[in-house]
Formats: sequence, structure tokens, C-alpha cells
Amino acid sequence: MARGEVVEDHDAAVLDQVGGGVHGDLGGLARVEEQQRVGTAVEQRRPVRGQHLDLVVEPGQTVVIDAGALVEGYCADCTRTFATGPLPERLQEAYATCLQGQLAGLDAVTAGTTGVDADAAARSVIEAGGFGEEFGHGLGHGVGIEIHEAPRLSRESPDTLVEGNVVTVEPGIYLEGLGGIRIEDLVIVRDRAPEILTTSTKEPVTVS
Repeated sequence: MARGEVVEDHDAAVLDQVGGGVHGDLGGLARVEEQQRVGTAVEQRRPVRGQHLDLVVEPGQTVVIDAGALVEGYCADCTRTFATGPLPERLQEAYATCLQGQLAGLDAVTAGTTGVDADAAARSVIEAGGFGEEFGHGLGHGVGIEIHEAPRLSRESPDTLVEGNVVTVEPGIYLEGLGGIRIEDLVIVRDRAPEILTTSTKEPVTVS
């Protein structure tokens, strides 16, 4: 990716990496979120579904791509974060911590676990890594006929997971003035361990 290159929100090559293992209609459900350095704040630019959005991406930034599919009336959801070149050390640390938190969250998503406890499993890892204040949303949500539905995985969730629930596990770390990370898998809740539906890599990927 050349300096200042314009990236379109339906870039097929990148979506192939994000959507690995998701079979269905990706059209209109892909969203690109460039974590831009704007002054001292992180600006997330999100297009409305179906709206064309061009982003000028500079080297050394993160680009969060949230993609989904619609299969026989049911939704899917997946997010991966890409780098546009070597990242600052702080962003590298954030990525590693976010991934560790996401794996801890996955381990906690079993039948009988509350949404609060699932969220806490990931959040405690991210807090221990020094990024607790930068994880400002819940761990995940149910996915079905609607893209966002119960059960919720968050600090305020009233829900308890049951076998067969389909939920996302998607911690994020967002650093003011630097960039952001989010890693999201779609899983089916089981008794002992979740069945992970997302197959694309979670190792750092650089696009250029």
C-alpha cells in the first residue's frame, strides 16, 4: 500500500482474509474503520451500510475491518485489525494484549457463564496489560436474525450463556492520537469450550 493510497470499503483481497471461513453474501455488510490519528483523539470513520467510503491510509497505521455475512436470514460477524506498515511500539503492545484478552474471553464463553464473568475474563487480562481504560465497550453480543441481540457480554449484562447461543468475542483497545485494535470471532456456546466459527488468522498482518 503506497503512501496516501485510497482504500475502498469493499477491497476484495483484504475481505478475503477477514472473511475466511464465512460463507454467504458479504455485499453491503463490510465496514472499514480507519483508526486515524487526528489531533489527540482517535476518529473512527464508519460508513452507513451500502454507502461508499474512501479512506486515505498512511503507513504505520491500523485499519479495523468489520465484515459479516447473511446466510439464509442469519447474520455473521468478524473483525480483524491490519497494519499498514511497522507500527509504533505502543500499538504493537496493544495488539498483543488485545489478542491475549480475546483468547481469555474465548476460554470463558461456556454454558452457564454469565455475560459479566465472560467480559471480566477478557477485561482482567487487558487491565493487567495496562490498557484497561482503553477498552471502553463490552466483550461481545449475540448474533442471529439481528446482528446485535441477546445475550450480551458486558459489565452490565443480565444474561447467562446457554448451549447453542451464538455470540461474538471482540475486545478492543483504542489509543487516543495513535490508533486502535479490535479482534472479533463468532462462536457457538458449548458446555466445555466454544465452537469457533471464524477461521481467519489473528496473528498481526501487514498490508502494503
